[in-house]
Formats: sequence, C-alpha cells, structure tokens
Amino acid sequence: MLSDLLRLGLVQVQVVKGQEMVVPHRDGFVPPPGSREILELFSANLADHAWAAVGNLRGQGPRLEQSVFAEGITAESAEALGALARKLWADARSAMIAEATRRYDADLHRSGATCRIRFGTYFWSQNCCADPFAGPARA
Repeated sequence: MLSDLLRLGLVQVQVVKGQEMVVPHRDGFVPPPGSREILELFSANLADHAWAAVGNLRGQGPRLEQSVFAEGITAESAEALGALARKLWADARSAMIAEATRRYDADLHRSGATCRIRFGTYFWSQNCCADPFAGPARA
C-alpha cells in the first residue's frame, strides 16, 4: 500500500529528527501526465468551470467565477505572484476540505443530500510575445 501511495504522489518520506516518517504530500494528489486520472480531472474541472461561467452568462447565478489579471509585469513578478497564488490556494484548500468534510459527515444520511460542489483555482502566466503552447524558452 505504501508503495502505491508513494507512486501516486499522495505521500512522501521525510526524515524528522533522524527518523523516516511518511507524511501527506503538501500539494495534494497530482496524477502523472497523460494518465487516465489526470484526463478525468481535467475534463471534470473544465466542465464545471464552464457551467459556472455559462450560468452567469444566462443569468442563472450569480456563480463564483472570477479572476485577477495583470499585464506588463516582469517574469520575476509573475513568478512571485505564482508563489503567492500557490500559498493562497493551499490555505483556501485546507479550509474548504475541513468544512466540506464536516458538512459531508453531517449530511451523510439526510434525504436531500444529492448535491455536489467543486472549488478550484488556477494560475497562468506567460510572456505576452511568446506562443503559450511553445513551452519554456531554451538558451
């Protein structure tokens, strides 16, 4: 079981005070590129994001579907903002998991427990003069 948890990236082994310990991966589960799991997560996230946006366009909201945009910054600023985005996501993710777990446990045997939610975020940066699909520049 441990080898599968390590293979999937759900846990990692850390040395703490000279002892090896198994700890959850701090960034959560990220399936390997090209795997069936990552394709399923991609399609589900994209579909739910689109449903939120389309719902707002059709006046079926308001649904939370917003972003922050900045242009004309340096690569260093974009990198710093990316680090901030990951920190803010980690905080929001932890809070949402705790509350979702509490509510799931409370709703477990209720007859109206038929809804689902998805809460996510993304961060994208690029050189505005470059092809966004070209990958990193090579020196």
